[in-house]
Amino acid sequence: MQKNGSKAIADQSLNNSYWGQINHSPKAAVDILVTPTVLKMDRASCDHLLKAILEEKKDEDYKQNVIQMTRLAERNKMMMKHNDRL
Repeated sequence: MQKNGSKAIADQSLNNSYWGQINHSPKAAVDILVTPTVLKMDRASCDHLLKAILEEKKDEDYKQNVIQMTRLAERNKMMMKHNDRL
C-alpha cells in the first residue's frame, strides 16, 4: 500500500485538530484510541527517523573530516615548498 501525499497534505488540518482533541481527552479515552499496535508503529517510525538522522550526521561528519584532512595536506605541501625555497 502506498501513501497518498496529496491526501495527507489536505488532511493535515484535520489531523492537527484530532491530535489537539486527544491532548485534552481523559486518560481512559486516550488508552482506547492509542492501542499497543499504534504505539508499536509510532516507535518504529521514530526509530526509522532517528536512524536516518544519525546516518545523515555520520555523512556530514565524514565530509567534514575529508575537508579537514585535505586542508591539512595542502598546508603541509605549501609549507614544504616554502621550506625548500629557503
